[in-house]
Amino acid sequence: MQTLQTLPIKVGNQVNLREKEFLSVQEAADLVGASRWTIQRMIKREQIKVGKLGRRTIIPRTEIDNLFK
Repeated sequence: MQTLQTLPIKVGNQVNLREKEFLSVQEAADLVGASRWTIQRMIKREQIKVGKLGRRTIIPRTEIDNLFK
């Protein structure tokens, strides 16, 4: 079984999500193979801690990694 660190995930113009320190909700959903709404529900249940920049929700990459520990 592959871990998130070994998966070759690219979205859009060759953006490698494995190398980003902070992710948008959509990028987090793409990374774990879930819907954007699933990530939003996890945020609401406080399963994922986020930061806000204005109206934008930013998810630290470590929060996504911690989901699988």
